Amino acid sequence: SQKILLAVVTSSDSITQVLSPQFAQARTYVEVRTLLKHMATYMLLPASLFAGGILLPKEVYTLVFSAQYDTSTAVTKALSLAYIITPFISGILLVFLYTIKKPRYLLMTNALLCTIILSMNYHFIPSLRLFAAPIAYGVAHVAVGVFLLGALKYEMRLLPKE
Repeated sequence: SQKILLAVVTSSDSITQVLSPQFAQARTYVEVRTLLKHMATYMLLPASLFAGGILLPKEVYTLVFSAQYDTSTAVTKALSLAYIITPFISGILLVFLYTIKKPRYLLMTNALLCTIILSMNYHFIPSLRLFAAPIAYGVAHVAVGVFLLGALKYEMRLLPKE
């Protein structure tokens, strides 16, 4: 079932590859805002697939993956919840990489993700076992999302209006 999650993450990466040339051409606040709206619309598809993975009844997982993997259903649903905002984070990173050309935000994002995930897993795997990773991923993605929204707000103010 984790292969399905990987396929959904890959689909959001494919969407960013399609949108990246448009972000590279954007120069103004209005152009970037319009592209972000388009990106958010496109990213609703992978986010909806993650939401669907959460809402699917356990019986569907059993039907598709067999009863042998029943114990992984709860972890898969937890990972799906943790990954819901990932497509939107990928889209926001396009602004930093291609429009304003400041890849340091990607470096800071990866450092924040790595630090939170590693430290939370280190502390919580002994007590939470399999559920430590989804919780760590969820907290890390929310933290990165908040950081990127703040940075995006700051950087958007520096762009020419038209």
